[in-house]
Amino acid sequence: MTIRPSGLLFLLCVVSSGVSAGERLDIALFPYSKVNETDLTVVKKLWDRKIQTLVEEFAQTGSSRPDFAYLGPLRIVEHTTPPASQNDLADFWNRGSFLTVLTGGLVGKEGNIFSLSTNIYLGELNGSFAKKSISVDSRIIADAANFESTKDGHIVPTLFALALQAKLNKRSPAVVSALLNRARMIAIDLGWNDVPGKPTDSDLSKRAFFESIDKELEALGANK
Repeated sequence: MTIRPSGLLFLLCVVSSGVSAGERLDIALFPYSKVNETDLTVVKKLWDRKIQTLVEEFAQTGSSRPDFAYLGPLRIVEHTTPPASQNDLADFWNRGSFLTVLTGGLVGKEGNIFSLSTNIYLGELNGSFAKKSISVDSRIIADAANFESTKDGHIVPTLFALALQAKLNKRSPAVVSALLNRARMIAIDLGWNDVPGKPTDSDLSKRAFFESIDKELEALGANK
């Protein structure tokens, strides 16, 4: 099932944005486990708002800024039945126009605070990261301010995948560098560059992802 993007995203979609035929600007969202219909609405709303805010951030124009108008159609596309295996997941990614694929579950809920665990599948847009997916845990407060913030772990792999896609599509190094640097800044804000004394697998995975961002920037010859 495909859901229409939110109002602003819809307007951005109809603006000519120079999207190439191979552009991946759909983020596939499968139903999270242990969520009811109301909870799923919150998850979908969260993603719509965060993607909307991300597009708005990069849509700001200026003489020294590269053109990010092509990001206008970036959207969440909801699907029903999750892939049954990693092979099915890879096949699903390869057959579509998907930037990433999101699956996961509701870990806990207390009032209007949701604890989510999301597996973000990057497909072939994993770059120097050793794995094709990364798991991100988030505590989400269901209010407008939280929805609008892009300082969330889900956004880091999204920006990384956008950067790798921009590189594949031969967009300017300035575009690739800006996407990677924004991912890096958010990752630092979230502490992905640090490893605690007794790191968990999740801590090590996030650190490895942060190092992959740096490797991509170094390969690009960009300043951090």
